[in-house]
Amino acid sequence: MRLRLLLLLALILVCSAVAIPRFSGAFFSTLSSVGVHASADTVTGFLNLYSQSTDPDGLRGYAVRRLSSPPVPAATGSDSGLAADMGGFPDQNKKYAFPRTFTLKTPSVLPYGVTQITVAVAFFPDAATGEQPLQKVTLAPLGNTGGAATIAMTAGQKVQCNVTVGEHKRFQLGTTYVADIRVTVTYVGGPAGYYVYDIPCAVTDAGA
Repeated sequence: MRLRLLLLLALILVCSAVAIPRFSGAFFSTLSSVGVHASADTVTGFLNLYSQSTDPDGLRGYAVRRLSSPPVPAATGSDSGLAADMGGFPDQNKKYAFPRTFTLKTPSVLPYGVTQITVAVAFFPDAATGEQPLQKVTLAPLGNTGGAATIAMTAGQKVQCNVTVGEHKRFQLGTTYVADIRVTVTYVGGPAGYYVYDIPCAVTDAGA
């Protein structure tokens, strides 16, 4: 009888020792995989940027680079590779509007749990000189030349970015100034300042 009890106790201890590590390993593996998935999100999962040559819908009517011959769109590339060259401008205090410099489009399905995003634009001066060749940057529905600095977007929606160049007399002839247009995406419960595009925007002083 005593031998039988000892054998039963030994069997229980062996089973317990085997079961505990297996449960623990599976638990930590699950946490690890969830963490990796969360950190893999990128801004392209929420918003894409397009120029006329990369527009997946074949949309035309994008802003043209000033003084280009033959005329070419001011913006080229897409997403993080998007850039704009607004062309040459006379050395005087005037404004030049470039409606639909580029477009912004949300994917047909937003990431899980997100039904709407807020897109904001800001612009910064040329880093080398401190000069600001841009006067205004706005977001607006397609075909709208106005707009605002922020816009709410849902899945499958497309809007345009309108840029206004402001030339100044103090600009140096032949100098190219490169401003930075920053597009930021936020959503309820999401991180602030994490999903960002930075678009270089060149403006050249071409004289009178």
